[in-house]
Amino acid sequence: MPEKLTSAILSSLLWVGTLSGMELFSTTLSSTPALRILGGGLGSLLTFFALICLGTVKEIGWVDVIVITFVSAIIAATVHGVCFTTSILFSMVVVAYLWKVSSIAPKEPKSKRKH
Repeated sequence: MPEKLTSAILSSLLWVGTLSGMELFSTTLSSTPALRILGGGLGSLLTFFALICLGTVKEIGWVDVIVITFVSAIIAATVHGVCFTTSILFSMVVVAYLWKVSSIAPKEPKSKRKH
């Protein structure tokens, strides 16, 4: 299991890389309907990476999830309006997947130091 700091740094770097790629190729992503849907998928990746980063730093609630989802969707909307909608739809799938995985994942064990 990776260290929390390593996971937070890696997910934040992937978030920045995805954001940069979306903005760099925004004209290409908005050129055809299929690429607009791909832009929404990239927006949901922003949601995924932000949730992983924030989740390793602190315990997050549903308000945090909703704020992160809408911030990612607004970023996707800078590419095209359709990317906003598809980003929200794909982010719902991402959140459902993370919720399912977090419910079956083993919890972090308490410190078992011998005194």
